[in-house]
Amino acid sequence: MNRRHFIALTSASLLCLGAGDATALPDDVAEAPLPTNGPYIVFFHSVNCGACRILEPKLMTVLSDYGATAPPLYRFDLTFGDLGGRISERAETLGVAEVYARNGNATGYAVLMDGRNGNRITRISAGYSTEVIAELVRIALTYKS
Repeated sequence: MNRRHFIALTSASLLCLGAGDATALPDDVAEAPLPTNGPYIVFFHSVNCGACRILEPKLMTVLSDYGATAPPLYRFDLTFGDLGGRISERAETLGVAEVYARNGNATGYAVLMDGRNGNRITRISAGYSTEVIAELVRIALTYKS
């Protein structure tokens, strides 16, 4: 592959993959209101992350089971790093700047946050079963501070 092909493929990948942008499902993090009355989940992932491919279906299964009462899921795509500090800024907005700074561009984990006080409830890894993740979410949704 010559340099021109490599640049073209990289550019196309950046356009298709969101270029390291943090997105919430279904809204963009910058536009989605930060939950203040319950938990939310921040998922740090990348396209080439094996742990992400294990954790994401588990998260989606748990959240789909809760339907409309599921905590919002914010996805941080770190496939291409923190491109100009955009991810860092959004991590600050979501109250996970300390977690993000401590882990750098690490992926394959999620953080369950309490929107009422901004505290981190727990870190969720790919090694957690769907049942354990469901129980953590249930506890976070029913906890009264």
